[in-house]
Formats: sequence, structure tokens, C-alpha cells
Amino acid sequence: MLKMSKTYDDYQNQDLILPSENREQDIESAENKDSLSVLQRYGFIIPWIFLFAIAAAELAVGYWSISVGMALHVTLLIAILIMAIISRYRWELKRSAGSSAEVGMPAQLEPDLKDQASVGGKTAFYGYRFYIGLSLAPLIRILSLSIPLKGVAPQYFYLIPGIPLLAAIFMAAKMAGFRRSDIYLARGNPKKPGQNWKAQLAIVLLGIPLGFMEYSILRPDPIVSQLTPGAVLTASIILIIFTGFTEELTFRGVMKRATDDFLGERISVIYVSLVFAVLHITHLSVLDVVFVFGIALLFSSIVHRTESLYGVTLAHGLTNINLFIFGPLLLG
Repeated sequence: MLKMSKTYDDYQNQDLILPSENREQDIESAENKDSLSVLQRYGFIIPWIFLFAIAAAELAVGYWSISVGMALHVTLLIAILIMAIISRYRWELKRSAGSSAEVGMPAQLEPDLKDQASVGGKTAFYGYRFYIGLSLAPLIRILSLSIPLKGVAPQYFYLIPGIPLLAAIFMAAKMAGFRRSDIYLARGNPKKPGQNWKAQLAIVLLGIPLGFMEYSILRPDPIVSQLTPGAVLTASIILIIFTGFTEELTFRGVMKRATDDFLGERISVIYVSLVFAVLHITHLSVLDVVFVFGIALLFSSIVHRTESLYGVTLAHGLTNINLFIFGPLLLG
């Protein structure tokens, strides 16, 4: 009994010494610590949940209701950005008190931060960049569905949503602290395997068979009415910039680079390819989703080996040129 009384008295004395506002802060800090530790423990499951959610939203758009699918994508975008905020907050907590570095730093951690940051801190930093990159996936669908395109010529369907999307991609890259070399946009080194003009040309030419193969699956209508030089040139430039460059920069650039650090390079290739593939569910063809997944794996592997987006960008653009222009007008 005496021991119990003493313990109780000690607790009471400690309770009196500790101001109530500090005690509340300690309780809140403990709760935050517990929630963050749970988040850290199960953090690698969350990306897969988001992947399935993106697929569900695409299924809703394609097979159920555009309004429902749109609402799901907006909800996903908000949820992903919340995860980015939480990850940044965790990173800030893990940073050493004397560090002056900010979240928007280069892809490689600075030498002093390597010594100061814990594994949990690095994971939070990589998580922040991952969710910033992943947020582009629902944004693509939101822009394509929300911008009115009635009465617009088909070749401009990719230009109009592509302009704000391209701005968002560069903003995401800046927020993540990526340099040009980090997202494979650095000037190529001719002496490096895969970056000389012969290798890049071979990659570009992949777009010819891939485009006609995908056309045989989807059989889309042409985006130009006839094969006049002006119409073909205009539509081709739009497709190269706003499908080839924009999508490659999104998936094989920003998203892949961020996912490499967060999930690992091998899983990253599969994960980003799956995200890219499920965003083609609205084409209403299971075969096309499988085909696109294969192309995404191929392009991701090429970028991983060559460390360059230029070849796959032109190959992607050429694929869509054959899919939406030459395929329908020559083979349709």
C-alpha cells in the first residue's frame, strides 16, 4: 500500500509540475507519433491501394458513369495530395535541427543529410516525391473529362488538356526537386550505350509497328479527314508533344523516377506500367490494356537502360500518329 501511495503521489506531483498545455502537447505528440509509425509500417501498401482505386475510377468512367468516375478521380487526387503532405511532414520531423535543406532538393540527398537523416526520414522524403508524381495520374483523367471539347476538331483534343497538364508536370518535377538529368532529359552522351543517334533512331522506329498493331486492336476513327501535308503535320506535332512527350515525361520521367526510390527500381517498372495501362481502360478493350502494359514495360526498360526520354518520346508519338492518322486512313 505504501508503495502504491508513493507512486500515486509521485504521479500527482509530476502532474502538478507539468503545465496543462504542455501535457496536452505531449499527448498530441504521442498520438501523432503512433499514427506516423503505423503509416511508416504500412506505407508500402498504400501505393497499391491507390493503383486499384485508379483502376476502379477508370472502370467507372468507361463502363458505368462518367460523373461517378470523375468524382472518384477528384477524391483520389485529394487523397494522394494529402499523403504527399503527410510524407513531407514526416520528412520535416526527421530532418536534423541544424539542417537548412528544404524538401525541394535534388534527387540525391545532400551528403550532410545522408548522415543526419534516418531511414524513416529518407522513406518519408521519397514518399513525398512518389505521391507528388502519382497525383498526375488522376489529374490526367480530370483534365480530359472536365475541359469542354464540343465542337473542337479531333486533332485538338490532345492539345487543349495537354497544355495545363504539361504545366502541372513541370510543377510536380520542381516540387519534387528533380533536375533534368533525374527525369532523363539531360543532353545525351554519344559515347554512352543507348544514347547515340543510332540507338535512339532504332527506338523511335519501334513506333511504326506498335502504332499499326494498336490500330488493329482499337480501330479508332482518324483525327484528320484526309492525308494533306498541313493536316498531317499539325496533328503529328500535337501528338508528339501532347501524347508522346507529355505522357513519357509523366510516367517514364517524373513518376518512374520518384517510384524508383520509394518502391525500388524493379517494382517501379511494373508499378508505373500498371498505372499507365489502367488509364487506358476507357478505351473499353481488355486486349488494348494488356498491349499498352507491354509497351509500358518495354519503354520503361529502355529508359532505365538508356537514361533518356528522347527516343521513347518520339516512338510514343509515332505510335499515336500511326494509330490515329495513318492506320485509319490507310487501313480503315
